[in-house]
Amino acid sequence: MSVPPPLPYSGQAATATGFQWKVRHWVAIWAAGSAGGVFLAAIASLMWDGDLLGADFFFFVALPAQSISQVIALAVGLKKLGARLETDLGFDIRLSDLRVAPLAVVNVVALSFALNPILEAFDITEQSQSELELFGSASQTALFVGVIVAVGFAPIYEELLFRGILQRALAGRFGRMSTMASTAAVFGLVHLVTLDSGLDNWPVHAGLVIISIGWLGFILSWLADRDGRLGRAIVFHSTHNMIVIVATLVAASDVLSV
Repeated sequence: MSVPPPLPYSGQAATATGFQWKVRHWVAIWAAGSAGGVFLAAIASLMWDGDLLGADFFFFVALPAQSISQVIALAVGLKKLGARLETDLGFDIRLSDLRVAPLAVVNVVALSFALNPILEAFDITEQSQSELELFGSASQTALFVGVIVAVGFAPIYEELLFRGILQRALAGRFGRMSTMASTAAVFGLVHLVTLDSGLDNWPVHAGLVIISIGWLGFILSWLADRDGRLGRAIVFHSTHNMIVIVATLVAASDVLSV
């Protein structure tokens, strides 16, 4: 028995099975996952022998804890609501989705050139010193774990949350462009929690995060909107994260070796 394909997002609140996502569903699952991640990291920190703010703690504990908690929140939410991954969230990855990977590379390069005038105007670097030190001081094993989480797991659960749930919920209220723009804006705003609050020119850094992550979110929303599947968005998101991590590692090695 074949599973019916999910409907495209544009103007559709319900999926092919008749399930209808609401914004409150996304809020509940995202909030539970975020709070759970903080809780797990806090518990782990009580048993951690090293520096609480150390790079190894971040990559070994904090990052995986957030991912595990979000996945658990998603699983519980889907179980409670009776929703299914493929038909109600569009979770469908195909080998042909790899064709969008080169586009992710082009996007990162183009965005870097586009934001460069702003960086020069405010005399700021693209990465904060604390971020460079975080990557530069982490052990190889910790970095390996971080890469696996950021490239392998984060793109999946973030696409399920933002494009699979939130975008579908907003599609029932707004038109196509408004839905994609709103989803992208929330995606950018949520990522402000990753920004170091002690940075000089913090508002400028915050604006750059919203612009860059929001633009990424818009592309991901557009990819998901095309046929209701998350495969291309997940591959694009994963490739983007890999490029950013590699660029940060190169920058960290250059800066810390001076």
